[in-house]
Amino acid sequence: MQIAMYLDGKLSKKELKGVTYQEQGKLVTTPPQEMIEDLDEIPFPDRSKLEIDDYHERYNFNSRKPFATILTSRGCPMSCTYCASPAFWGRKVRRRSVENV
Repeated sequence: MQIAMYLDGKLSKKELKGVTYQEQGKLVTTPPQEMIEDLDEIPFPDRSKLEIDDYHERYNFNSRKPFATILTSRGCPMSCTYCASPAFWGRKVRRRSVENV
């Protein structure tokens, strides 16, 4: 939401949360964005203009049935050295409700 407000000229770069940008040759990092606790609040993407038949299971070459993905949770309590999930979503796990999915 904030990035849309910035692009509309309603927020300055300094008011955006969770971004890093360059100003006068120096990097400026703003405070992090708050985590969304209730994932049910996040609207589903509008796929009405998507050519769904162009999206199919690429690992199963016999299947040409269209599909789409959905993230049902964010966060991970583990600390795997190869995974960036905690850097993006934090270590606290948050889930969409069963009814929402």
